[in-house]
Amino acid sequence: EYNSEIFYTSLNLIIKNNSLHHAYCILGNFEDILNQLEKLFLNELNFPILNNPDYWCGKFDVMDIEDSRAIKSSHQNRPTAGDKKIFVVSANFITEKAQNAMLKLFEEPRGDTHFFLIIPSLNNIIPTFRSRLFIIDTNESSDSLINPKDFLKMGMGQRIEAVKKI
Repeated sequence: EYNSEIFYTSLNLIIKNNSLHHAYCILGNFEDILNQLEKLFLNELNFPILNNPDYWCGKFDVMDIEDSRAIKSSHQNRPTAGDKKIFVVSANFITEKAQNAMLKLFEEPRGDTHFFLIIPSLNNIIPTFRSRLFIIDTNESSDSLINPKDFLKMGMGQRIEAVKKI
C-alpha cells in the first residue's frame, strides 16, 4: 500500500539538501504520486504547475519511441517562466525503443531540467535506462531499492554499496 507521508518526506529531504536529482523513477500509482509531487513542487520548490509553460505532465498506457522523441524535443528549450523545467511522465509500459531513445536525455539533461518517471514496477525497464534513474519505491509492501532518507544518512562507502545492489 502507498504511504504518501513517507514519499513526501523522502523527496522533501532530498530537496532541502539541495540534491534534487535530474531523473527520478517512482514506483507506484500515478494519481497518488502526482498529488504528492504537485504539492512538493509548489510548497518546497516554489514551482507552480497551473498555467506553467515549464511544467509538462503526460500519462501513457504504452509509451513508444514517438512519445520519447516528443519529450526530448520539448526538453531542448530553456525554462521560460522560472529557473527550471519539470517533466512528469507516467507509463504502464515503456517500449525498449522508447527507453533507448531517452537514454542520453535521462543521463545528461539540461542542468535546469528534472524528470519524474512514474511506473508500476521495474520489470520491463532495461538496465542501461534504469542506471540513469534515482529509484524510489512507494509501495510499502516491497523493499525499496534505495530508501532516500536512509541513503542521505549513509557515509560514502555505504552509499556505494547500496548503489551496487541496483
